Amino acid sequence: AEKVHLQDRLALQSTLSDLSSQYLTLAIAEASDFGNSQPWSFKPRDPADTRRLSDFVGSSRLLNHGAALLGITGTPINEASHDGGLPPATDPGYRPMLASLVARKPGVSSVMVYKAHPVVALAVPIIRNGQPAAIFVAAFRADQGALQAYTSKLKFGGTGMTFLLDSSGGVVAATDPRLIGTHK
Repeated sequence: AEKVHLQDRLALQSTLSDLSSQYLTLAIAEASDFGNSQPWSFKPRDPADTRRLSDFVGSSRLLNHGAALLGITGTPINEASHDGGLPPATDPGYRPMLASLVARKPGVSSVMVYKAHPVVALAVPIIRNGQPAAIFVAAFRADQGALQAYTSKLKFGGTGMTFLLDSSGGVVAATDPRLIGTHK
């Protein structure tokens, strides 16, 4: 029985890992498709760019917390959000995302808590004429996403728990939703 229980836990762990990878792959593809298909002006607080960002946040099923345009050096250009905005650029949770961008890969932040909401952001470069022209950042609320909806349904007796952790040990999803945004 113990061996079967261990095999079940390992299978569930693999399934949750695969699900989170697929979720991020879809979210990155959505952000990249959107970010690279828009006629951005790249002018600070441009009303048309704000509308595009707001429309994206309002219609995205995955990245519906907030979105922003940044200059190629990370300088904020424009932002649109629901639920009170995105964490400030100084939040240390952005470090893994920025490190990936520097390595020329899409980036994913650690879970950040901003205005009492656990938020995960991701970033993709916006390419113009074959060169990075800006950065598109989009975020989701970790406590309201598909990963949390799936994880919250997992049951392991009366005391067992499951966590989905980011690269810094932040809880992105958990069987106990009160733990989202904490560190293990």
